Amino acid sequence: MVSLVSSASVRGGVGLCLPEEQSNCGIRADIIVSGRCCDASPVMRIKASEDFDITLHDGARGLVSRDPITAQLVYEVQGPFYFDLDVVAEIINVQLLPNDKGMVSVTAFTRAPPPPTTKLAVCMQGGFQIEYYLFATRLDIAEKLADIQGCLNEMITNRVDYSVLRVDQYGTPGQNAASQALATCMFRVFAQAPTVETLLTLPKTIGGYGLGGYCGSTPAWIFAWLLLSFRYPLALRPFIAYETFLIRYDSVNLRVIMDHAQKAVPLPTKTQPFAGQVSYDSSETHDQAKYGATCRAPLGVNANVGFWVLEGDEYDWLRSFLSINRIKQLLGDDYLEGYEIEHLELRNLRCVHFLVKGVLEGEISSTY
Repeated sequence: MVSLVSSASVRGGVGLCLPEEQSNCGIRADIIVSGRCCDASPVMRIKASEDFDITLHDGARGLVSRDPITAQLVYEVQGPFYFDLDVVAEIINVQLLPNDKGMVSVTAFTRAPPPPTTKLAVCMQGGFQIEYYLFATRLDIAEKLADIQGCLNEMITNRVDYSVLRVDQYGTPGQNAASQALATCMFRVFAQAPTVETLLTLPKTIGGYGLGGYCGSTPAWIFAWLLLSFRYPLALRPFIAYETFLIRYDSVNLRVIMDHAQKAVPLPTKTQPFAGQVSYDSSETHDQAKYGATCRAPLGVNANVGFWVLEGDEYDWLRSFLSINRIKQLLGDDYLEGYEIEHLELRNLRCVHFLVKGVLEGEISSTY
């Protein structure tokens, strides 16, 4: 649980001090986890029961309240079970209990042994990538985008050797915009391949398209083609791939190396199989109209996202409104049929959480 607390609530380095009887921390608890005392980083009092309190150092600036702790907690999780090296924490019944002393108590975690495997993440050179930018001004933005997408797929002779080749629109031109800049959006051409030689066909193809593409594309494409034809090493660059695997604990020799000394780290001996995260959709319906109009706002495309409301009487509306199908609708064209959406309700936090599997596509280090 120490790892869960530190990863979910204290970013960066933490300091660990002993109970009051053995130190001068001045706070009675079983374990104290503290941020830097010179700023508003929190202090966590971790009890033997595994409940903990979050507060601030005396005189520190900032605020400890329910909402930022909720935000940090649902940012970290991918379902009702949170994995650490030697424990699985279940958060389905977790409670955040504020008091009038600038402190929030976090309770109702339960724990279970970890599975017999852990995650192994490996960073490796994934190949090479290149990207170009083109601007398009109203009218017929959708047609201009479709034209360049179709032409590149048709004209690149070694298209099958590309790992990734895509053209995406960024932004939406404004209606009756007051300037050309506000009436303009950007097309991003992005490509990845195992070798530099494969990608060299892209600048040549773009140069040819620039002479016969949609109106307004010619000056930008000619400049990019002339620049990149002679100086392509400045645009072509390697990228790092982030790959994850499962490895059994009995295959791991974990140790810590400090200076020239090594210390073995014991691994869990008690494990149990993991059946998977629990996902379900809300089966209740509520009159959403009584809460007023609902407006759309851009949130970005993340692997997981949690939503919560401030008052208890709003929670039934949230659960009813944010169904799995609703999240698919809100993702729009960014949702693909191969994705999988998992849903979790944290009633005590008045929170609904979603995990979208596959949406990161090229994993965390990808730039597309």
